[in-house]
Amino acid sequence: MKTSSRKPAWRRWTPWLAGVAAALPLLYVGTAATADAPPTLMPLPESKPANAAMVNLGRHLFYDNRLAGDWGNSCSSCHDPKKGFGDGQPLSAAYTSMEYFRNSPTLINLKHRV
Repeated sequence: MKTSSRKPAWRRWTPWLAGVAAALPLLYVGTAATADAPPTLMPLPESKPANAAMVNLGRHLFYDNRLAGDWGNSCSSCHDPKKGFGDGQPLSAAYTSMEYFRNSPTLINLKHRV
């Protein structure tokens, strides 16, 4: 009786599949480098002179605790002007003081956002 010296199919394909599996992450690295490029910024619209009465009203509302449901927080509680109108934390304490899933976004140039 003659025995076959041929390897089983799974043994023939295993090195090839291992090579393909090792090369797949390299495809992602090439696309990730281009995906991480910063987006181009749109130019800001033409600036109009600020209305002093509206600026004063906005300042009062921003620091007023009465706008919160429990009168405990104002906008400035999370959007600190000394920290770029954000909170400087990776995760923010939300309105109910529970940790939120993101940080407080900055309010700089808010009037120009769509």
